Amino acid sequence: EDVQTAIEKEAKLILFREQSWLNSQEGYDNLSCLEHLSKAQVKIALTEEEHNHTMPELQFPQKWHLMYVDRYTCQESDIDTVSKDIGFQIQMFNPDAAGNALDHFSAEKAGLHNFYFLLILAYFVATCIYAQPLWQTIHKGGPMHTIL
Repeated sequence: EDVQTAIEKEAKLILFREQSWLNSQEGYDNLSCLEHLSKAQVKIALTEEEHNHTMPELQFPQKWHLMYVDRYTCQESDIDTVSKDIGFQIQMFNPDAAGNALDHFSAEKAGLHNFYFLLILAYFVATCIYAQPLWQTIHKGGPMHTIL
């Protein structure tokens, strides 16, 4: 929300893959704070009001650890100046097979159109076969007529 404050603080989001995160947590005592943060696979600077970042295509789903850092992150001493907090919103979209990131319920690749077409066709054929005997039974009346 406040781009100028983010630029002054040198704010960024960094992402670690799951395995890299676990490895860095195990060896965290051996690394300095800056060395630990430099191991991130993805770094996104918060220098614009809106930023789009496309992740590389992955073979299978992976867990990522997201971290907000700025120039004060690794300081061990007290910060002299009180600066404003930075509000931001993250929206992550995962495109479907058709490349549409907002609609994951499309049926193009899943074959749902064909499935529902065949289902409706089966209902139509069944109705054509059983409609006449059912109609005759309803018109005939009899003791079971009220149950139908």
